Amino acid sequence: MDAEISHAEWLPDSEHLVVLAKHEPGKHVIFIASREGGDVRVVHEFASEHDSAGLGVSPDGAQVAFIAPAPDGFFQVFRMPLTGGDPRQVTTDRSDKTQPAWSPDGRRIAFRLVVRRAVLEDSAAGCGNDYGNIAVMFRFGCAYSKSDLN
Repeated sequence: MDAEISHAEWLPDSEHLVVLAKHEPGKHVIFIASREGGDVRVVHEFASEHDSAGLGVSPDGAQVAFIAPAPDGFFQVFRMPLTGGDPRQVTTDRSDKTQPAWSPDGRRIAFRLVVRRAVLEDSAAGCGNDYGNIAVMFRFGCAYSKSDLN
């Protein structure tokens, strides 16, 4: 597959990788590849402008957690079986997420929150940008987990 790989994780068999890649602008794909190369098996394709969201493979290798845009306009955590099917949205709060990771027992998914806040700064005090008085600051928050995965 001709795509720009952004994240990959081993499956428990150590023979296959689950890969997140961008195969064209705004179009992402999750696929399974053999460590020996050859054909890949596409698990899911989706549209997203989040180019480094990451993915997480469950400890038993049965599911993948990933970040995708939800109808609410935020990047939310989704999970789905690696055998295919429909993704299930895990988070619903009004914040963007990134970098999902499964707990060792497979009961929780941790992720990072992306917090955006606008800060009013005095450009005379050294803000030094061409955007006037507003400087937008980005801060990555702590890891949070979602445990109701049933």
